[in-house]
Amino acid sequence: MPDNWRKWFHWIARSGSMRDAEHEVKVLDINSKADYVIDICNRSQIAEALADFQPKVVFHIAAIADAREALNDAVQGCEYQSLGTASVLEAARKRELSE
Repeated sequence: MPDNWRKWFHWIARSGSMRDAEHEVKVLDINSKADYVIDICNRSQIAEALADFQPKVVFHIAAIADAREALNDAVQGCEYQSLGTASVLEAARKRELSE
């Protein structure tokens, strides 16, 4: 993902209405500026982050932002998107998060 997309994503996550409403927001990303530096497909890393932070709600908005990157290896792109989503859902399910 290009740096400018990461900067935009982190700006949205940190300055959006969730923070304005005084919710604590944590970012899980492969970028070193994230609160938790993880691989979205690594279930144990996601589980550890959720166990540490203990959120009440999880918003999964991870994606391959650069369509060219995803199209260069469409199978890997699909695997990354679907496995990443499944990993987040499973970690949330194990923590009994319903939202």
